[in-house]
Amino acid sequence: MEKVKVIIDGKEIEVNKNTTVLEAAKKLNILIPTFCYNEKLPIFGGCRICLVWDKKWKRSIIACGTYVYDGMEIETLNENVFNDRKFILEMLFTRHPLDCPVCDKAGECDLQNWGTYYGPQHNVLPISAYEKIRPEEDWESDYLEFVSNRCVLCLKCVSVCQNINGADALFQEERGFEIVIAPDKKPMDIESSCEMCGLCVDICPVGAILFKPFKFNARPWLLKERISYCGFCSMNCPVAIDYDEKTQKIYRIRSTADLQVCSGAYLGYDCYETSRLKGAKINGENKSLNEVVEKLVQIINENPAETAYISSPYSTIETFETINKLVEKTDIKTSSVITIDLLPTIAGFKEQTQEEYKLPTFKDILSAKKVVVIGEDV
Repeated sequence: MEKVKVIIDGKEIEVNKNTTVLEAAKKLNILIPTFCYNEKLPIFGGCRICLVWDKKWKRSIIACGTYVYDGMEIETLNENVFNDRKFILEMLFTRHPLDCPVCDKAGECDLQNWGTYYGPQHNVLPISAYEKIRPEEDWESDYLEFVSNRCVLCLKCVSVCQNINGADALFQEERGFEIVIAPDKKPMDIESSCEMCGLCVDICPVGAILFKPFKFNARPWLLKERISYCGFCSMNCPVAIDYDEKTQKIYRIRSTADLQVCSGAYLGYDCYETSRLKGAKINGENKSLNEVVEKLVQIINENPAETAYISSPYSTIETFETINKLVEKTDIKTSSVITIDLLPTIAGFKEQTQEEYKLPTFKDILSAKKVVVIGEDV
């Protein structure tokens, strides 16, 4: 790959020729504001807030959609750039309601953050608060709500639905200031191709798309974030869990920067509030972890041949690896809570082949010409 040398804010860096100015600036830890950009999505270049100054061209260019060239010199914080970005923000605020106190995006809103950074804004046009009202679009959903007045038309919700999820459930309706984001069919929860992954909510830079179960329930800065892995299927997608540190209540589960999440995680955030095992128990009574370990050792030592470990299919690979080591050392049996669903299949195998079914080893699976998977999510 051909390399080129670029100077950004006086710092020289060598990058691949097909690198954008924004990506090159990231490598130098130089922050450039964006609304419509996401590294996982195709370049759109619609918000224009990422304007930077090209010293050779002597004009402002968009950092997200302009590729570097050898000898390029960029300034990201000169007076022209600052005024350009401030003007764009003024135009956005001219038609944007100042309802941060009642908006669920407050505290993690890009428009709020950049508006604070670039100072007080003034309406460039004499438009009153009543004239800021845009056409409303009811998605007819029990889970998602679109607030047209807050939309900055970055169209990331449409792009993520098309390019990441592949559902094509959202599209832009009308033109110019009258644009609203609409689902392909209504009611959205029933007729639409929406898979309810929630990516449109997570990727929205403002509070234009809301998750109704989270609405008015908590403020982001009052919640603790923990990066974990979803356990609802074998994919184990990375997720961000927002919870109350004192009560341990989970308020929402979001996607990380990987943008890998589905309705199982997004809508299943509250399943941990009921029938959730929060500690070690013996016969329904809360016990310390040491007491449980001592009890397990006692049971295994008494009669390992008659002892079985029943695992959850949602356990992690590390858990299964530990259990396999325990089986090797103690000769206990292992099974799964879904094994009973497979018993009729195993019985049918014996009837057809007149042979006992034997579980395949890992080597058997790798060398098999065909693999039939029944009743599993892979």
